[in-house]
Amino acid sequence: MDKGRNSFHNNALDLWKFIFSILIMLYHTVYIFGEGNFLIFRGGYIGVEFFFIVSGFLMAQSAANACRRANGECVCLGRETTSFLLRKVRIIYPYFIVAVVFSIASRVVIEKMSLYALARNLLYSVGEILLLHQTGFDFYSWIGGSWYLSAMLIGMLFIYPLLRYKRDLYTNIIAPIAIILLFGYFMDKWGMIHKMSEWYKGFRFSVLRAMGDMNIGVIVYAGANKIREIPFTDLARRILAMLALAGYAFVLISCFGRGDGTMDFIWILILAVCVAVTGSGADSLAGWLNRFDSKLFRRFATFSMALYVNHLSCYPIVVRYFPAYSDWEKIGIFCALSVLLAMLCIAVVNCMQLFWSKYGRKIKRYFVVEL
Repeated sequence: MDKGRNSFHNNALDLWKFIFSILIMLYHTVYIFGEGNFLIFRGGYIGVEFFFIVSGFLMAQSAANACRRANGECVCLGRETTSFLLRKVRIIYPYFIVAVVFSIASRVVIEKMSLYALARNLLYSVGEILLLHQTGFDFYSWIGGSWYLSAMLIGMLFIYPLLRYKRDLYTNIIAPIAIILLFGYFMDKWGMIHKMSEWYKGFRFSVLRAMGDMNIGVIVYAGANKIREIPFTDLARRILAMLALAGYAFVLISCFGRGDGTMDFIWILILAVCVAVTGSGADSLAGWLNRFDSKLFRRFATFSMALYVNHLSCYPIVVRYFPAYSDWEKIGIFCALSVLLAMLCIAVVNCMQLFWSKYGRKIKRYFVVEL
């Protein structure tokens, strides 16, 4: 019943989230130079697969925790699924909506957007603001990377209740079949997995991509629990750490100059093994990192979220105001602006949360009668 397996916060996973968020930011420098004109990390899109896998891992962990808390009692699965998704949204949405405000301000200035155009674009972007644009309500977008958040939440809406209802059947039968069919179709049709905008029988491929990766995360969680049960020696733990580091390093190095899709599934398999080892906490590096206070590493995870939702707002600034600079200088400016904007986003969200914690109860009294 996974008793005691989920009580610790995995600092190592938070650190790798931070590293892969940097990778995604560097991959998106392509927008500075034009579509297809990559200077670095042609295969940096693999960072998104890492985040989907980790999301599936954490979703499976949440399902296992819920199952343990229920202790065999009947539960309202629909309500529990809604509650699970709302918790995710409450974590994501403050950073997302602040990033949208930043993007609006940037575009109004750079594009000299008229009041009419601003009103029209705000109306057309309702699908994105509600994180529903990967269902088809995609008429205007302020945050280029928000497709990931939408696809993740939609995928979880399908996977979580099935995983929660029949965890063993889902983990051992349904998830592997889904992975084989989804990624097999992707590789056969396009020779790559990172497809987003096309549709297949009512599903956008970004959602299918998310579901495939998150199903891998579900299996990875089960594998991590098995690894955690093995009484490794100190030597074996060090070897596991070296293997995981080698796997992550191989993906990061090989994606620098390769991004044609032929390595997609190999990279995903390597990341799945690495996340299983890291998520288990059995290797010596993860074990060492997990000894530290988790507050620092939670900040890494928070920064990763803020960086992801904000960095694409920076490339138009670089293109508009720094055209005469060299390519590497543009990349440096883009990265610096992205980091600064992410830090500002975190500061604004912290201020909002502090304000609400101080005055939220008083504000509610104007609208809700206390019984």
